[in-house]
Amino acid sequence: MNLKQFKLTNGEEILCEVVEWPDETHSEILVRNVIQIVTKEISIEADPGYGRYYILRPWMMYVDGYKEIVMISPTSVAGTAVVVDTDTSEQYHYGVSKMQDLHNFRIQESAERESALLSDLLSTVVTSGSTKTLTDSAGTNVIVFPSGSDKVH
Repeated sequence: MNLKQFKLTNGEEILCEVVEWPDETHSEILVRNVIQIVTKEISIEADPGYGRYYILRPWMMYVDGYKEIVMISPTSVAGTAVVVDTDTSEQYHYGVSKMQDLHNFRIQESAERESALLSDLLSTVVTSGSTKTLTDSAGTNVIVFPSGSDKVH
């Protein structure tokens, strides 16, 4: 895996897997599993050296599946580092697995919601009193919905 840390020109820091570097066919850096490093500093009077911590979170909302690719303009990158720290690497992989869990949950929820809506629509159409048997060769293939004059072709 090609795990890199980027410091962007807007000050953000991200961890990601580089899929492909720019070449003659494209000018962007292609990455996936992008996680933003959010740094927080707190004031601790007793020990000022330990007032900094960080949070890993998805960089782009709804771009959290393993197969989703993000393009980064090289002009947006101020610096690049190879991640060699095993602790950081482990935290990155944990964060990526949580992102994938969230992605899978959203996909499942969406499928269940669509299934319920389709089931409701189908039961509404069936109970609307239509007595015609619909087949591919049946007349005009127009279904009259109970809402009045609306038709789906």
